[in-house]
Amino acid sequence: MRSYGGRSLFAGGLAVVVGLALPAAEGRSATSPAPGSAGARVQKSPDPFQRWLVRLPKIAVESRVEPERVPLNRTARFIVRLSWTGRRGEVEVTEVEPPSCTGLKVVSSSQENRAESVGGEQVSVQEITFVLQPEELGMATIQPLQVKFRFAATGSEKTLSTLRQTVQVIDPVRERSPWNWLLGGLLI
Repeated sequence: MRSYGGRSLFAGGLAVVVGLALPAAEGRSATSPAPGSAGARVQKSPDPFQRWLVRLPKIAVESRVEPERVPLNRTARFIVRLSWTGRRGEVEVTEVEPPSCTGLKVVSSSQENRAESVGGEQVSVQEITFVLQPEELGMATIQPLQVKFRFAATGSEKTLSTLRQTVQVIDPVRERSPWNWLLGGLLI
């Protein structure tokens, strides 16, 4: 695991961290948020040509596969985690398509949203899990996944990408029947 700015990033996971400052309209006080900004922080700029700056949340995208070695008759999970400082409404995830895979098939997906407190600061987390079924033995790949999002304070849109992931598909495991214990007991 690597650490970046106090956050843990999973090995082979994150590609990009974004933090932007864009000009806002003049005439707002340093304590009043921009209209529709969901509480974006505004501060005075030392640059006379840009009187006010809107501080947008820093966004991190991480991805991982669990397990990295999966039997042919089991499933793996590809987990994409987006996190940003601030409230959930400050960032809207607009589009996350299922990943393009070689040797794996997406069979389902789920999404979880939560808020955490990290060092006294609120962090919003959105986690998307894709369940993957192996199709053949050998190395399978999950191509980089594009995540599109929009900042509520400015309406600007950005795209972040995960890194390519690999999964080793191994021989199937033997299925255990619930009747094995009964047959075993009868034979003895």
